[in-house]
Amino acid sequence: GRSMTQVLPVEVLHIICDFMALPSLCNFRRTCRIAGAVGQRQLVRNLHVMFNYKSFQNLLNISHHASLRRYVSSISYEVRFLEEVEFPEFRSNVLEIEEVGGIPVDLGEGAIAGAWKAYKPMLDTQMHMKRTNYDFSVLAQALPRFPILKTIEMSSEYGCTSETMMKAYESTMSIPGLMMDGGEISDEEETGTRGLGSLLLAAAGMPTPPETLNAHRVHWSFFNTPPVDLHLKAFTYLRHLDLVLEPDYDDWDEQVVVRARHVELGKALRAAKGLETLRLTFDDKDSIPKSVLVQRQMNVPVVWERITEGMTWPRLHTLELTVLTTCEAGMSEFLKRHCSTLKVIRWHNMWLEGSVLGWNRIFRRMKKHMKLSAVEFGGVW
Repeated sequence: GRSMTQVLPVEVLHIICDFMALPSLCNFRRTCRIAGAVGQRQLVRNLHVMFNYKSFQNLLNISHHASLRRYVSSISYEVRFLEEVEFPEFRSNVLEIEEVGGIPVDLGEGAIAGAWKAYKPMLDTQMHMKRTNYDFSVLAQALPRFPILKTIEMSSEYGCTSETMMKAYESTMSIPGLMMDGGEISDEEETGTRGLGSLLLAAAGMPTPPETLNAHRVHWSFFNTPPVDLHLKAFTYLRHLDLVLEPDYDDWDEQVVVRARHVELGKALRAAKGLETLRLTFDDKDSIPKSVLVQRQMNVPVVWERITEGMTWPRLHTLELTVLTTCEAGMSEFLKRHCSTLKVIRWHNMWLEGSVLGWNRIFRRMKKHMKLSAVEFGGVW
């Protein structure tokens, strides 16, 4: 009889591949030439890149492959650095826990020495790549070679470590939060700042600019006032933006610097004139009133009017905001300008300058003048 690849239409084979786990997909592609061609798209459609030499080389190899590079539509860049420690501190960190990833580990001296033997070469390579800006070099070469690349994602050490990264560093006994967070580093070298900067610089050279940018979580130092704005071009053609910024709890000591960063964020948002979806998160969705008040006393508030300054996005249909300060007049005017396009509003931990009764008037205007398909309010107001 004939094989499945000879009987089923190619469209059906593509659907089957969509539901295959990666190991099964790799095995399927080895069965015959037809399966190899059909499985290409699913194999490389969504690439996961980490800050290590092997991962960067894989990205380069795919970008040079005449067939595979045509199917890459999104790249997820997980930026997490091994901490620059010597063996005594490495050993101490390993001994602080009894298990890694929920799996009991042999913490004998031999096992620790073996883990250090795997950790040290990877650390040395990482330090060399950071000094030579190898990450940007690779991204700048690879990204322009992907003709249908539309989505770029970046996650830093503030988020959860992916299973892929845990597996890649399993032999090193690297512990999220102890030895995979970069340790004590400057704001400019913070992983999210460096990672997003490299991505956007590389994306600026793409023939077809990306339409979707998701960045979780980035230090506010990314928006320090630059002598020349090298990242602005990458925002110009964005249609969907999801940005999570890490709060800086020393902000009150440098209010001028902080507010200048807010202005720079506003410039980036206003450059993205075609935005359809905007998600901005400036802190966690804390539901404990006391915690929210403490955080507000520690941070310079992000003011909506300062970052939007009368901006109108003609296609904006989704607006999600978390931990933001606004005023009744400013938010009312914004909603008025977008009443015909906005369909989804999700707000959490919002703060209103002046009387809280202003929220009631804002909500009444929303109900009367807007046709929303989804509304969600949460947290502490």
